[in-house]
Amino acid sequence: IGCTHTTLICADYNRCTTDKCDPEVGCIHDLVVCPDIDECKSEYCDPVEGCTYSVVKCDDYDSCTDDSCDPATGCVSTTTDCSDDDECTNDLCDNEHGGCYWTDIVCDDDDKCTHDYCIYDHGCTTSPVDCDDHNKCTDDSCEPDKGCIHTTVTCEDDDLCTSDRCCPYNGCIFTPIQCKGPNNACTFTGCDKETGSCETDHLPCDDYNYCTDDGCDTNSGCFHSIVDCDDDNECTDDSCDPDFGCTYVDHKCDYIDECSKPYCDEYSGCWYEPLDCDDYSACTVDSCNSQTGCVNEKISCDDNDVCTKDFCIDYLGCVNVEDENKCEEPDYCHSVHCDPTEGCIYIDTSDYCHTNDLCLDWECDPDIGCTYSDKDVP
Repeated sequence: IGCTHTTLICADYNRCTTDKCDPEVGCIHDLVVCPDIDECKSEYCDPVEGCTYSVVKCDDYDSCTDDSCDPATGCVSTTTDCSDDDECTNDLCDNEHGGCYWTDIVCDDDDKCTHDYCIYDHGCTTSPVDCDDHNKCTDDSCEPDKGCIHTTVTCEDDDLCTSDRCCPYNGCIFTPIQCKGPNNACTFTGCDKETGSCETDHLPCDDYNYCTDDGCDTNSGCFHSIVDCDDDNECTDDSCDPDFGCTYVDHKCDYIDECSKPYCDEYSGCWYEPLDCDDYSACTVDSCNSQTGCVNEKISCDDNDVCTKDFCIDYLGCVNVEDENKCEEPDYCHSVHCDPTEGCIYIDTSDYCHTNDLCLDWECDPDIGCTYSDKDVP
């Protein structure tokens, strides 16, 4: 038969190896590498089952953290939120208490003048202590290190003429000392503030008014008679000022019109004199307008003669003189005269140059007058 070769069986029946045969070395068993699924799975190989995965336990044994696993990064521990939404507790955490626990906040501002308390949604709150002892004979105050203080009120008005005391319900009471004196309307019995003793004196009747005469009647007391300020002068307005006495102001006579000038007589009063509007000029007509006063209207000196100069002289009146320069001869061939109505009238005087000499030609030159020249003989 010769040589025979039987195939070597390398199976080791272990699912954690990969079995193969190498001609040179024989059977080889390579370990299986289990693939990593994520950071929250722990992989291992079981000879019977092969690759096996178990959940990673992320417990850091700290009661104050919340433990979880992130597939990308692995175990994650975050601080536990112990807030109870109560501003009046301290939110705490430790392993001894097994995690979160809470203690009450102590609201003490070390001020004896406040009430300290806590409101769950606000926290510590203070309100002033009411130190009112409802006694008006004490001054109530508060000091932070002592608390309420009640100091006795001193009822002293520094007036020797009052009796001073204090009533818990009303406070200080200052009662005037009652003084008795003679039954006389013109005397006054009262307390002297400097000595505190009762004294009798004349009643002061001065009302400090210069418009009254002051006196006293023993039965009725003070009286004040009105001062008579009439100075018997019709040209003054008489009045009285309480601070100065009688005053006299020049009387202003009523306005009538612009043509009346007012005067005042101390016995008869106002009278009116017509306004003199004479301006002493013969060139005006003088009159008076009741609304505007004097009117001095210029007179017209026109004599309706165009050949005169018309003007007026204050002390003389109208003057009408011939105007010698009114009409001038325009040339040597015209004469001129003035007509009172028509004015300058111009007359052709060329005919004045006419000659009976049949041997001469004549004409009038405006610049030189009459000219003559020999006639041409045919």
